[in-house]
Amino acid sequence: MRRSVISVVGVPTATIAIGLGLFFMAPRRPAANVPESTPVSSSIPIQFNEIDAAAKTQSTGDGLSIEATSTGARLRATFQKLEANVTADGLSVVSTSSAGGTLTLRADRVGRGHVIRSLAATGTVTVRDNLVTFARPGVQEEFSTGVDGVRQDFVIAERPAGEGALALELALAGATASRPKSAVGATLTLAGSGRALAYSRLHVVDANGATLIARLDVLAGNRLGIEVDDARAVYPVRIDPTFSDAQWISMNPDVAGADATVRASATDAAGNVYIGGDFLVAGSTVVNRIAKWDVATSTWSALGSGMNGVVNALAIGSNGALYAVGAFTTAGGVPANRVARWDPISSTWSALGAGTTGAATAVAVDSTGNVYVGGTGTSFGNATPGTMRIAKWNGIAWSPLG
Repeated sequence: MRRSVISVVGVPTATIAIGLGLFFMAPRRPAANVPESTPVSSSIPIQFNEIDAAAKTQSTGDGLSIEATSTGARLRATFQKLEANVTADGLSVVSTSSAGGTLTLRADRVGRGHVIRSLAATGTVTVRDNLVTFARPGVQEEFSTGVDGVRQDFVIAERPAGEGALALELALAGATASRPKSAVGATLTLAGSGRALAYSRLHVVDANGATLIARLDVLAGNRLGIEVDDARAVYPVRIDPTFSDAQWISMNPDVAGADATVRASATDAAGNVYIGGDFLVAGSTVVNRIAKWDVATSTWSALGSGMNGVVNALAIGSNGALYAVGAFTTAGGVPANRVARWDPISSTWSALGAGTTGAATAVAVDSTGNVYVGGTGTSFGNATPGTMRIAKWNGIAWSPLG
């Protein structure tokens, strides 16, 4: 299987956090003291089927969104064909695939050993920045979205009293839980549609990053249980299982990935994935360091004639344009000094002014269309004074930041 070099890290909380992601093949979150959504470039490869997770910090558009509603909040993760609604009753997960289906999986009991208490059935929903909170006495659930899906954290403010392991029980509706053939985690089969979601890859760490022994059990067709040996744990503790599509292993098991290092990825509002790096071929198509995966046709395609040098980072603008930066000097045969723009409508590359003098390693686009580029260059375009290593492109000219 082909591999990439993108990785993503997780987030701490100030209390016990029990997190479950509603996504495809997301990478494991590290210790609880690692900042959220910090992208890391590395020469250590990960599986190619985890590449979508790397686009988390570079995606824009309605495909990944959180919005307040009259009853609470709605989260969209188009790439995984999932939508989540949070109301006073908690979380509901909707399959937006053609088969449809809706399930709910909510914490309803928490405790230690044989001392388990019921949680309030309803709570209060708030939306702040890119986070939705569902608060009840004793437990707070937090939800966010990214290319890797909809993330859910159960936050327990205090260590439960009593003897034995920390226990959290989850009530399932709209799907049936069963033990998979791997005997790890659970398979949740949506009623009516038959779409199978895998709930597995349980990972638990304490505040010092120590891994704790934990177990995820299928208690019944409509109940799951999580037990954690937290006898020596330093709180907060993060319990991190994963929701994924049980039938999804890679973008297409019969289509090869890239033939060399993938350094960057980005996803548009339709769920199409763009990758950049050192590779020359994606699948069986010559692409020259940048390529597009079309989710509708399950095929790789080239973006013009590609680049003559490595692509280090990608970003999607609100208008769907793709911005690529790296060590190249041409894009699609057009002179472009390390920064270029791909127009998906005209299927053409264009330069951003005179570009930059050194390799560009980072790019971001704001909601108004301004492009921010960083790297080793000491000047951008004609704006040499002050443009050391980072600058802004407003569509006409480069200007320094600070």
